[in-house]
Formats: sequence, structure tokens, C-alpha cells
Amino acid sequence: MTVNLQNSELKDLEESLFQDLERRYGSLIGGGDLFKVMGFTNGQAFRQANSRGLLPVKVFAIENRRGKFALTRDVARWLPATKNLSTNILQCIDYSHSALSTNISID
Repeated sequence: MTVNLQNSELKDLEESLFQDLERRYGSLIGGGDLFKVMGFTNGQAFRQANSRGLLPVKVFAIENRRGKFALTRDVARWLPATKNLSTNILQCIDYSHSALSTNISID
């Protein structure tokens, strides 16, 4: 599925994604939540991409915390900026949004 968005549509989608993600995860997304939101199938694939410098957003460690973290705003900016959004990512975000609206846990 290819999504071609105009600049205003891109900004609107970015803001909507940011609000949804921030409501669900807060200002930071980390661990399993981060790799899932970014479309990785497992933590190993995420770690490998990180070690190769292939992650499209800046990730960082936090002292005395396990795993890597990214700013929610950076992830929300990256998702719609990709030229081809996969159907799986869109469905995941839509499902997450639906779960938030009805207070259903999707974990």
C-alpha cells in the first residue's frame, strides 16, 4: 500500500499519531513497545538494525534502565514521513487508537 500525502496531510497525520502514541506510551517509547511501533517483528531485528546504524529515529539508553528509548515525537514524525507505510503499521496504530478509545488493553 503506497500512501502519498500532501504536506498539510502529513502534518495532520503526524500530530494525530503523536497524540495517540503519547497517550499510550508517554514522552518516551522503549523496549518491546518501541520495536513493535517501528514495525520490527522482534527485539533481535531491532537490535541488529540499531547496531548497524539503520534505525530511522534516534534511540538512546537511560542510565539504570534496560533497553533503548526514543522520543515519542520522533517516532510520530518518522511514521508518516516514510514513503510507503505498511498496512501492518497502519492497522497496529488504528487498533491501538481503538483500544485507547474504549480503554481496552492490547498488551
